[in-house]
Amino acid sequence: MRQLMLLLGALAAASAAGADAVFGQVPRGGYIDTEASTNVPFAFARSGVRDFRFELTFAATPSNNVQLAFGRDADGDGSLAADEADMTFAWDCGEWRVENVAGRECIAAPAATTNAAKHVEWDLGMRRMRPRRLVVKENGVAIFTELPDAPEQWLYSPDWDLVRLTVRGVDAADEGARVGLNISGYAIRLR
Repeated sequence: MRQLMLLLGALAAASAAGADAVFGQVPRGGYIDTEASTNVPFAFARSGVRDFRFELTFAATPSNNVQLAFGRDADGDGSLAADEADMTFAWDCGEWRVENVAGRECIAAPAATTNAAKHVEWDLGMRRMRPRRLVVKENGVAIFTELPDAPEQWLYSPDWDLVRLTVRGVDAADEGARVGLNISGYAIRLR
């Protein structure tokens, strides 16, 4: 019995660390200026979520638009349609944009650095499945500085089940993304 308890504890601790979805470059179509996207299923409804994090890297040119969209695949086709997205985060026309799609609310922030290569890190601290603090950095410099202590509730939903990475523009974006949850705590129920 003791060995079983140790094994269960080790498995629970290993699974409590978190989960990640990783995106590479999105395959482009036959035309240089077309939109390309890819979808990855991701379970946001998990117990013990402490942080909702993502990283996005790409070449920030004036023509590029790189967007992460989060939502629920209501029709079950494996693709997050525009009307199924709840929240988007994007580099668009030289600025950062976070949008509550359903509420038609958009928060914009200017670029924090002049680097052509952008690396953005999003860390939304959670407590009881509700956003509590938000830190967003572009190449190590804070952006969206008005949101850290009072993040909007629409920035996370346990109902989401799909993430879409979309790239638009004529210049090569060289994009990559990682989406993850930091999960701590676990429950073992013995009967």
